[in-house]
Amino acid sequence: MPIPFICPHCQFRHNAPDSLAGRACLCKCGNVVHVPALIPEVTAPRSSIFDELTTSDVQRLKKPSKSTAPEVETILNPIHGPSAAQIFAHSVLEKSQRRSKSSSDSLQKIAAGFLYLLAAIFCGFMFLRGLPHLLGKRDSSLVATAGSPDAVQSLVEARHGFRTKTVRPLAPAEPVPTPPPNLFRIVRYQSTAGELAAYLTPDPRDGQKHPAIIWITGGDCNSIGDVWTPAPSENDQTASAFRQAGIVTMFPSLRGGNDNPGTREFCLGEVDDVSAAADFLAAQEFVNADRIYLGGHSTGGSLVLLTAASSDKFRAVFSFGPVGNVGIYGPDYLPFDLTAPRELELRAPIRWLHSIQLPTFVLEGARLPGNAGSLTAMARATKNQSIQFHLVKGADHYSILAPATSLIAAKILNDTGPVTNIRFSDHELQTLMSP
Repeated sequence: MPIPFICPHCQFRHNAPDSLAGRACLCKCGNVVHVPALIPEVTAPRSSIFDELTTSDVQRLKKPSKSTAPEVETILNPIHGPSAAQIFAHSVLEKSQRRSKSSSDSLQKIAAGFLYLLAAIFCGFMFLRGLPHLLGKRDSSLVATAGSPDAVQSLVEARHGFRTKTVRPLAPAEPVPTPPPNLFRIVRYQSTAGELAAYLTPDPRDGQKHPAIIWITGGDCNSIGDVWTPAPSENDQTASAFRQAGIVTMFPSLRGGNDNPGTREFCLGEVDDVSAAADFLAAQEFVNADRIYLGGHSTGGSLVLLTAASSDKFRAVFSFGPVGNVGIYGPDYLPFDLTAPRELELRAPIRWLHSIQLPTFVLEGARLPGNAGSLTAMARATKNQSIQFHLVKGADHYSILAPATSLIAAKILNDTGPVTNIRFSDHELQTLMSP
């Protein structure tokens, strides 16, 4: 039967399958949580803290928020075996039960009942505290929320020396399709994975240096394809608003995508590829190296957040519909071991929001389908003033793209000072979706 419990970090109410009993998992908010162990034959009344959490208690525990974003379904990713608190509680209860069965003395029964209560209180207390002092130095970093004072290590520092281990290679994509030559040309840029392909809008040959943007597509963000055929306004993932506004636009293909060298790592080594694409773009004679922007949608939106946490090469960053924890995509889309905490941690944008120093804008539609829950969780997890979160009413994961990218393109053209002047108000974003 399902095991109900509440994430102590984001207060999301889970119903975990009993196969995860006593295991440490990743919540949708990117934090480690511990599923309560199944403890048989517990007869003491209200022996678990979760039995006492009513609906009103859950609401009381939740942080106040003005957002009305719907909760989204999440996947718990198992990480460890039973937690120290659960092992302790289970051991105490087993011993108490044996003693109560071997003696009919009333004092022993009272003592056993007292131990039940102590074990339940200890288990609940340690669960809510996140077990920081029992998990050790490495796992303590997993317990700290992204906005806490303990989260002082940067993503660059955390990634130093780490080598991912892929367990399932993803199918290679098709070679880079040939674009219309008047809209794009295929270029090659150098990254640590080798020479990678990209689409780049042509040199206007007007002797001017133009603002530029790197755009990372959603879905299979390692590969590029048709970004020139007009798309319906309710689902325009081509980012054509930038090209049509005269902004130099680059769509990089990443390691392992299309016919590129390297292996897909999913939001890890690809961070280096995006940074390398920025170096290539800055070297173009018709590009203003001080006005290079970065944007992406969905999986691409998650990748640009991780890039923003690792690089200072961009004037501003625009992330549409990212997730805080890429583990929710599941094993069919992820090439690494989902039970390895470090693999997940280094790819979880919510863990590294404190590392972002660039002006960064995270946008998502409030309607389903979408990742509104992830945006809300990330907004609650950080106090970083460099990041703005905007949940747009009347839009979903796709319909937000066409009007919002047009607005961003206009702001980029007017962003000509020594530092970026780009800002958004909730009012102007809501106006985008007005009839």
